[in-house]
Amino acid sequence: MAADSINILVGDRLTEVCLTGRRGRNVRIGEGFTFLTPEGSVSDGMIQNVDLYGKELLSQFTKHNVAKGSDITFTVSSSRILAREVMIPPVKENRIAATVEANAGEYLPVGLDEYQITFTILGQVKEPQPGWRLIVQGAPRALLESYAELCTFTHMELKAIDTSMNSLFQVLRTVKADGTTVFANISPSNTEITALKDGEYLLQRNQPIGGDALMLPYMSANGIDMEKYSDIQNNITIADVMALPPEEISHVQGHIDMLVKNILRVCDYIRTNKQVNADRIVLSGYSAHLPMISDMLQKETDIPVSFIEDLPGITAVSDNKKQISTYISVVGSMMQPVELLPASVQAAKSAKTGLTLTASDSESLTGPIIIAIVLAAAGIVLALFGGLQYLMAKQDLTDIKRQIKELEPAKEAYDAYVTYTGNDQNLQVVRDAADGKNVELNNFFAEFEAKMPSSILVATATCAQDGITLDVTVPDMDTAAIVIDQLRQFESFDVVSVSDVADVDTEAGTKAVSFTVICNYPVPQAPEDTAATDTSGEGSTDSSSSSDGSSGSDSSSTDTTTQ
Repeated sequence: MAADSINILVGDRLTEVCLTGRRGRNVRIGEGFTFLTPEGSVSDGMIQNVDLYGKELLSQFTKHNVAKGSDITFTVSSSRILAREVMIPPVKENRIAATVEANAGEYLPVGLDEYQITFTILGQVKEPQPGWRLIVQGAPRALLESYAELCTFTHMELKAIDTSMNSLFQVLRTVKADGTTVFANISPSNTEITALKDGEYLLQRNQPIGGDALMLPYMSANGIDMEKYSDIQNNITIADVMALPPEEISHVQGHIDMLVKNILRVCDYIRTNKQVNADRIVLSGYSAHLPMISDMLQKETDIPVSFIEDLPGITAVSDNKKQISTYISVVGSMMQPVELLPASVQAAKSAKTGLTLTASDSESLTGPIIIAIVLAAAGIVLALFGGLQYLMAKQDLTDIKRQIKELEPAKEAYDAYVTYTGNDQNLQVVRDAADGKNVELNNFFAEFEAKMPSSILVATATCAQDGITLDVTVPDMDTAAIVIDQLRQFESFDVVSVSDVADVDTEAGTKAVSFTVICNYPVPQAPEDTAATDTSGEGSTDSSSSSDGSSGSDSSSTDTTTQ
C-alpha cells in the first residue's frame, strides 16, 4: 500500500490511519484502517508509553502492508491544545508571525516556555477596524515531543504535526455548502464542533464527550470485552440499545442528551453572538452513525440534520462514504497543517537541509467578512479603536526590540572601540612618560655604564623629576677625580654639582673616598631665550642637540625667528 503521505490521528480509544494522496489540487483519501489504542499508552492525545504504542503501530503497519518509510503527519486531538480567535493590526503579512510571538502571552493564558504557539490566517478585515483575523493555537511542548520520540522509536520520518481542529477546518472549508453549517465530528472520546458561513470560519469548540457515552455503558451492561469495540461500533442498532435494562437505557440517554445539547449550544451561540442562524447540522466522525444521536438531535431542534457523506461536492475527497465520515478529521492535515513540529525535529531538519522552519500559514479566506452587530455604541467603537492603538503600539515596541537585537553586533563593536580608545589613551600616557624624563634617565644609566670605572660603588640613587642624586664610593682620590670629571662631561646632564669629598672606612676595614653627586636634567629653553641665542648663531645648534625630546619645538621657534 503506497501513498504520498500517511496521516495518523492518535486517539485515547482509537487510532485512525489514513493514506492520502494529491490529485491535482485536490487531496483524496486512499485506503485506511483503525485499531484500538493500547490501554495506558495514550492520555488526552499525549503518548505516555512510546514503546507500547510504537510496537502496536508497527504491528498494524505490517498487518496492512504499509511502508513505514513514507512521511508521517500526526493529527492531535487533545483538550490540552488551546485555541483562540484574535484580531491584530494591519501589519504586513510577513510581520504577522512576529506580532503573534510578541503578544502570545495575552492571547493564551499559558507559560510560553511550556507551550509552542502557532496560528492560522483566516483573512483580512476591512471593517469596522482594519486588521488580520487569526486563530492562535498553543500545544504543550511535552505533548509534541512525545510524537518525536515515537518517530525515533519506529524509525519514521516526521513530516508535520497538526491539530484536529485545524485539520477539520481545512477540509470542511472546501465543502460546497451555502449558508451556515454546524459540523459535529463525533469521535469515541470527544466531539469537535465547527461553524462555517459560506465556507468562512465562525467558531470551533471541542467538547469532552463522544461515542463512548453509548458504547461503554452498552458493552459494560452486556459484559463485552474491549477487544470487540470496533465490531460492536460497526453493528450496534437502536434495537440493541433498547434491549438494555431500563436503568441502563436511561443512563445512555442522559449521556447522549449531553452530547446533543453541546451541539445545540453552539447553534444558540452563533445566533445570539454572531447574528447568524444555522441552516443545517452535519454529523461526521467514527461515532457519528451510532444509534440515537441523530434522532435525538433532530428531535431537539427544527434545524435539518444530515451526514457529511450526503453533502454535494464531498466526493472530491473520496468516493467511499464510510471513509469520508471516519477520516474527515485526518485528511485535512495534509492540506495545510499548522506548524507544530517540536524544536528537536526542527533542529534536525535544519541540520539536514540548511533551512530554517517557520510557522506555516493557511491560505487566506476570500470574500468579505460579515461583521455582527453593525450598530455598536460609540463607547464600544472608541474602546475598539483604543485597543487597536494599543496593539499598534505593542507592534512598534516589537519592531524596536527587533532593531535593538539587530544592532547588538554594532553595539559590541562600539564597546570594543571605546575599550580600545581608552587603552590607547592609557598607552599614550606610557609613551609620553617613556619619551620624557624616563628617556633621560635611561640615557644617564647607559652613559654611566659605559664611562664609569668598574671600581665605583653607588650606594643610593634618588631619582626626581628634575634630576638624580647619587651617593658614590670609590677606592681613592684619583678615582674620585676621574669619576667627577667624567660626570661633568655626560651629555645626559647639564649641571653636575659635587658635595665635599671625604675619606671613609669600608665594612672590610679598608679606606675609601665618598661623595654625593647631584645631576640635573637639561632645562628646555623658552622661545624668548631661543631667539636671543639664535642672534648669536648658536640657538639652532643647542636646540637640536637637546636630549629631552623638545628639539622639534625649539627648531620651529628658531626657524620662525630667522625668517
